[in-house]
Amino acid sequence: MPKTWRERVRQRRTRKHKDKDLHPELRRWGQSFKYHNLRHYIDKLESGNPFTFTRWGDGEWFCVLGDYGMTNNNGCTFNAQLGEMLREALAHSYPYEHSILRIARRKQGKRIGSWLAHRPEIQIEWTIGDTFLESSLNGRLFPLIEHLRERKVMYVGPPWTKDLPLHWFPLVAHVQPPARDAYKERSRVVGETLNKLEKSGAEIIGWSSGLHTKVFADDVFAAAGDQVTQIDFGSMWDPYFGVNSRSYARSGRHNFRRLRAINTEGA
Repeated sequence: MPKTWRERVRQRRTRKHKDKDLHPELRRWGQSFKYHNLRHYIDKLESGNPFTFTRWGDGEWFCVLGDYGMTNNNGCTFNAQLGEMLREALAHSYPYEHSILRIARRKQGKRIGSWLAHRPEIQIEWTIGDTFLESSLNGRLFPLIEHLRERKVMYVGPPWTKDLPLHWFPLVAHVQPPARDAYKERSRVVGETLNKLEKSGAEIIGWSSGLHTKVFADDVFAAAGDQVTQIDFGSMWDPYFGVNSRSYARSGRHNFRRLRAINTEGA
């Protein structure tokens, strides 16, 4: 039987949301994407079953695809050694959530889709990776913060992430990677993370180590995947500490003092 007009409108809206910002080549090459809202991740945290989430943006894909020589906002140079490490992490295809960011889908969708289509050994079901940042910018992060305050969290990130306990949530340990080209200290960063994980009894590792997070989190998953949750928050915290490392933070569209109050107090 033919669909009613309401069903047709609902179908169009669903399709539009599902394919939002996806380059046509990604759909052509059969790359499927799922969108999970913040409640999904809070439910996973509340279940007590560890999971790992990494987010792959345009910088990661520049490296994967061999676009070397550029430098990102964190001062990390895209080079062959880092590119090989990232491709290795993809080739592992460990059973954790790999997500792709809107900016990468928009700018490099065709190339990413083509590259993945020619590498059937990479068995990853990609998800949409903008959930945590969007929740932060929309003032909807408080339910996650409320949960993290009740858990043992350690953080791997720049020096200002040591101050997360001032407004956000307590930390049981902190690891500070090099500000630039952290892949050169891969063994030290991963080793220190695993050591502090064991000593602190942390249940969750938060990551903000730029492109290198994907490499480091992959190593930690290989060593302790079923023992700890890992969440790649990217640069989400930067503007709350006066570090405007991304264009959305420099745009002036967001009042981060107000957002901090909303996201930490549920106001």
